[in-house]
Amino acid sequence: MILRNDALMITLRHLRQIADLGITARATDLAGSAATPHRTRSISPIGILALRDGTATGIALPFGSSDHAALTALADTAISHGITELRLAPHHALLATGAPLAFTAEAAALGFVTSPDDNRTRISACIGSDGCASGHVPARAIAARLAPHLAPVTSLHVSGCAKGCAHPRRADVTLVGRADGYGLVISGMAGDTPQALLRADQLESAVAHRQG
Repeated sequence: MILRNDALMITLRHLRQIADLGITARATDLAGSAATPHRTRSISPIGILALRDGTATGIALPFGSSDHAALTALADTAISHGITELRLAPHHALLATGAPLAFTAEAAALGFVTSPDDNRTRISACIGSDGCASGHVPARAIAARLAPHLAPVTSLHVSGCAKGCAHPRRADVTLVGRADGYGLVISGMAGDTPQALLRADQLESAVAHRQG
């Protein structure tokens, strides 16, 4: 059993280790470099899911995040349709049991992901400069702008800096915020050497074609 003081000392030790690695470090660096991932098939929690005694409707938070206003509006919408609980599900999803189709439509209008085919399910993005001192660009705002232009079957990572906290793995296309523009990495990670440096007006074309 780990006592409270032991847990505190372990936490402090890890924080010192991260600090020793420098300003560009993240917690995953303590375990060594990220391994090359393999893609596996998984069942999406988004959409209408069959239960033994009914159905559940799965929706997801765009890029794994939402503000208090949208969440409050979603709760009000759920209550208006007689939904008494929203359960947490994998991939930043929420499950509403017995929800009518109108709930899905209203959730979509609030900005939530309501279809497993939504391009945003293939995009990872950190908060970027909107909430992180290391971020050079507002990554989630850029990701939302680029989502309609993303090529089919292509994964995109928009990172506010080279640390790549939101997706410390390879992506088909990675855009890295820099002081002088956007680094473009194909089939790599945010910390990799970019193949090109892009301007803001070049981003849509960079993600519009299947890479690799």
